[in-house]
Amino acid sequence: EFLSFSNINYDYIFFPAQFWRHKNHLRVLKAFSLLSKEFDSIKIILTGKKNREYRSIVNLIKELKIKNKVVFFHEVPQKMMPYFFKNSLFTIAPTLHESISIPVFEAFQYGSPVCASGILAIKHQVSDAGLLFNPSSVESIYECIVKLLKENELRERLKIKGFERNKFFSTKRFNKKFNKVL
Repeated sequence: EFLSFSNINYDYIFFPAQFWRHKNHLRVLKAFSLLSKEFDSIKIILTGKKNREYRSIVNLIKELKIKNKVVFFHEVPQKMMPYFFKNSLFTIAPTLHESISIPVFEAFQYGSPVCASGILAIKHQVSDAGLLFNPSSVESIYECIVKLLKENELRERLKIKGFERNKFFSTKRFNKKFNKVL
């Protein structure tokens, strides 16, 4: 079931990822549960098809007693994704392994601050345009989330840096560099 956007009248962290183990939902939800009492009105929105890890995720949400703070939007059409990025407090990209994180670039494009894994190429992709954490550590994820929730000015600075970072990875810049190689 796809909930209407008009039902989103709360502050939220956006977590756009399929329900696959390496996307790291379980650690993020554990970190989120630690802060959910202090930040009572904040929710987390998860997107993705009900596959692979979905049952484990739902079971953990029940175990952590955070069901009323986690919102699922399954199979969101790509044309609707900008809404989620633009209206989020920030986007979290906690993957355990990937060479590139498309949601990071989408967050930069739509003005959503980024909290991401400090691994592999992602740390270079994000650079200083977002906050990085150790994706294997619930505590590290928690600290990153809390910092972004507490510091409004930091979120605003990261939005600007995200726009700038997206320009750094522009097609025009890539083509210019590529032509030099040729």
